[in-house]
Amino acid sequence: MKHPAAPEDRLAEHLAVYYWYDKLQLDEDGGLLPYFFRSVPPAVRGHLIWFIGSAVAEWHDNVPAVVFDRLRRLLEQRLRVARESGSPAEFSAELSRFGLWFTSRRFGDQWSISTLQEVLDLVGEVDLDMSVGERLVELAPRFPQECVKALTTMIARAKEPWLIMAVQESAKEVLRIARGSGNPDAVFNARKLAEDLISRQYFDFREVL
Repeated sequence: MKHPAAPEDRLAEHLAVYYWYDKLQLDEDGGLLPYFFRSVPPAVRGHLIWFIGSAVAEWHDNVPAVVFDRLRRLLEQRLRVARESGSPAEFSAELSRFGLWFTSRRFGDQWSISTLQEVLDLVGEVDLDMSVGERLVELAPRFPQECVKALTTMIARAKEPWLIMAVQESAKEVLRIARGSGNPDAVFNARKLAEDLISRQYFDFREVL
């Protein structure tokens, strides 16, 4: 049985739509969107981030580039607020919902991988671990060092062993690509991560050395 959406989640969705249609502004004094982010619980802020990611994943190619620019600015502002708060972990329920943005393939590869790393550095996790791992495999030929770094952070911050198992096959492929990339930093860090995982008894990673 599908449960009805909470009113505050519906509000988050409406605000997201008004924002990407340029009806609301991020920095408007006394504006509704700034008030929303100041006032609602982290989980409701996270629902807004999730809703944007799920919507964008279904959009067609005719959406104007300016809409994506606006959405990038929103995420960048939320990252800045988390950094400046002194307690970025308190933003985990919000920023960890970036997974759908990353896997949507709609925000530009360079921005997406850089923003993924910043989210991981700040809050230590991101939703959709398996899908994120698969996306890292796609990006690894162009961004071997960045993908190894993101993978390393995901694994280091994993709270449960099953999270490592969820990305194991993707992780092995990213490390293989990085090892053959010719990028000295990527090669070194890929080997380092594989050796660390082997020392933690994930012996399947011997095959990428």
